[in-house]
Amino acid sequence: MTLLTRLSLNKLIICKSTCFASVLAFIVSIVLQVYFSNSSAIKSNEMIALNEKRVLLEEEISVLGHEITAISCLSNIEQLAREKGFVDMESALLVVKPAAVAMAR
Repeated sequence: MTLLTRLSLNKLIICKSTCFASVLAFIVSIVLQVYFSNSSAIKSNEMIALNEKRVLLEEEISVLGHEITAISCLSNIEQLAREKGFVDMESALLVVKPAAVAMAR
């Protein structure tokens, strides 16, 4: 083989290797892009579902807060007590007498 043929053969091998490496890098980049896009889409769907669940829980907390406020109202408690047989107080439970104070001299 002549020197010219040998150089041409080396350039051809380098060109083929470069072309193969470029095609391989292109395919790998497409596969990685699809993988990360899919992963991002899945996480996005999960975030949307979690956000909807959070909104529902906040609404439930609000409703329960209103129920607690309504139930803990003193007039409602008194009414429930009367329905269960409690009677209103007619006098104080304990009569407090004035305390005896020692006289100072």
